[in-house]
Amino acid sequence: MTASTSLDGTELLGFPVSIKEIDQRLTEVISGGSDGGEDSGVTRASLMNLALYSERPEQLTENAETIAEITREAACRTILICVDPAEKVSSAKAWVQAHCQSDKHGNKSVCSEQISFFLTGTSPGLVNNIVFSHLDSDLPLVFWWRGEFSDAFGDELYSRIDRFIFDSEAWANPRNQFVRLSDACKSGRAQFLYHDLAYTRLNTHRQAIANVFDIPALRNQVSQIEGMKIRYPKGRRMSAIYLSAWLAQRLNGVLERGMSSSGHYVFRSSKPGFPNEITVSTEEVDSPDFAAAIKVGDQLVELTRCEERDYLRTKIIDGTSGDSTEDWLPNPRKNDAELVTQILERGGKNRSLSKIVEGVGEMLTV
Repeated sequence: MTASTSLDGTELLGFPVSIKEIDQRLTEVISGGSDGGEDSGVTRASLMNLALYSERPEQLTENAETIAEITREAACRTILICVDPAEKVSSAKAWVQAHCQSDKHGNKSVCSEQISFFLTGTSPGLVNNIVFSHLDSDLPLVFWWRGEFSDAFGDELYSRIDRFIFDSEAWANPRNQFVRLSDACKSGRAQFLYHDLAYTRLNTHRQAIANVFDIPALRNQVSQIEGMKIRYPKGRRMSAIYLSAWLAQRLNGVLERGMSSSGHYVFRSSKPGFPNEITVSTEEVDSPDFAAAIKVGDQLVELTRCEERDYLRTKIIDGTSGDSTEDWLPNPRKNDAELVTQILERGGKNRSLSKIVEGVGEMLTV
């Protein structure tokens, strides 16, 4: 590491080790000593490899705490990779530790391993060699990329990934980033399933909308859906676009580029039983929560978050009689660690997201 590089948060990474001693020191950390110690019967728990990658050294403390939170729920070998591409000289430093559960006697019983790296320079080969040489080779690789894609996001890396997690809300220019993702998927080298946290954050909203149209009276009025208005908090534009693209995809809508603009999207459908035209508008508001309203003929469906409890309220208002009905879904606020844990627990093929991402990419071009 060069003298100009400073790094805060290394005390959360465990024991510093040389690269060649990683495996030996991991065994010692888990067992309690080089001779096995009194905890030599500890079980290593690992269902997958989970790598968290970031090129923002100032986020090291946050990333270390996030990994620790995930391993409380998910059994995995974790690899935390912090890269400083601003440094011209390539170098690597490493730390090891274990996140352990204790038995009733206070001894370690089940442990998940963590290896942390701080890399400097811009060599993608260094990242690939470091990551792949320290995977549990029999287990799938879940790779969480935090931030913008860089040159390190190349085929030698993504061809080895089984499940890929990112957050488009963190991208300054989402359109360009989605192009890079699309190119990777079209290359034939990328076989991963992917998850965008911007999409995951609105799981409850999508469930609430789907529940509304499970009601026979509204299911029969799908063709009368006129559109949706979305009000989103600052920094959550991509989630709003995802919700728009999801609704359009469910209604077989195709974006009318000539009639659309940023924040105002028009979709057309020629499929019988679906609305001919759907208009979706999105607006940033000074509020911490999402809200949405869907116009269905004479009825209005409103989705709002309860101010006192962690619930999402769905209210259906009959425009003719003024009567209304309500439904409530649990909607706890989740941080990134909880969202990733949710993804890991659910697994699945996630096939629908790839189709929705195509629509999102098109919406970003208007």
